[in-house]
Amino acid sequence: VHGIEDSSIEWVINSEELSPAFMLSRAGYDVWLGNNRGNDFSLGHEWLTIKDAAYWDFDWEEMGTHDVPAFVNYIIQETNEEMIDAYIGHSEGTTQFFAGASLLPEYYAAHIRLFVALAPVVRLDHSSVVHFARKGVLRFSTKLIHKLGIYDLLSLSHTPRWIMGKFCGALPRLCEFIDQGFIDWRGEVDNIDREADKMAHSPAGSGWRNLIHYGQVIRAKQFQRYDYGEEENQRRYDGSSTPPLYDLRQIENPMAVYHGDLDALSDPTDVAWLLNESGIRHSLIIHQEMIHAAHTTFTIGKNMTYLSDSVIPLIEQIQNNMVMKS
Repeated sequence: VHGIEDSSIEWVINSEELSPAFMLSRAGYDVWLGNNRGNDFSLGHEWLTIKDAAYWDFDWEEMGTHDVPAFVNYIIQETNEEMIDAYIGHSEGTTQFFAGASLLPEYYAAHIRLFVALAPVVRLDHSSVVHFARKGVLRFSTKLIHKLGIYDLLSLSHTPRWIMGKFCGALPRLCEFIDQGFIDWRGEVDNIDREADKMAHSPAGSGWRNLIHYGQVIRAKQFQRYDYGEEENQRRYDGSSTPPLYDLRQIENPMAVYHGDLDALSDPTDVAWLLNESGIRHSLIIHQEMIHAAHTTFTIGKNMTYLSDSVIPLIEQIQNNMVMKS
């Protein structure tokens, strides 16, 4: 599952020989590409429209407790399998897994053999987005968002994205300089030949509460549930006026964690906290590796051998162990 303001396209936007979805497919796996609600490919609803405030009343917790199980249940139904071999998440795709698996540990353990976390985002204390969170869009108040009716805060229509794609195609080095400050693009490790196509599909849309929730995590310096205000918190959180922390000790899934030494969003210091101090059982971390990468490198890097040499063999290992146990 993709990161914030992205879509399933991130798994196929790299060159054919380097795109994660194609690499996994060539290795013999069925590859299912999830789209989080609120992006270009996931705007439907049975009775609400994207102009309704209620449509956008969600964040990555609901994506972890409702949408990931919906994805998994659909795959299991279509394939007649009992479990999926692996859930691969990038950036926000990891956040929703950590939230969902901590709140629904039995479901996740029963249906997902391996969690592959690419550029995981839980704490953001040392991230480059901290200044942005304090000075920029994440300071928007809920009241202001509802007053303005702007629920998809960073979305661009197809026309501006098309223009950005053409601009980046004509002036890739200038576009690289601009993108480095926004999406942690690094020409040193990322495939600049694919940047124009990526920018033609980004940002793909995301609900306002995802951004506000990340801002809350930054300000609180804690991985905690959404803050609705004292009165609503008490109603939702068993009388607690403050939002509780996600209890990562509850997670039961084996996981492999990959992070980058150049990553300014999923900073190595914050990843170290996740691995060593968050409460996740060390026995569940079957592999952790820092590679030479920035934040977007995991999907659009020049060198994707971390996937072929490490992730795919780990999936095969987990799969074979489960077959032997059954």
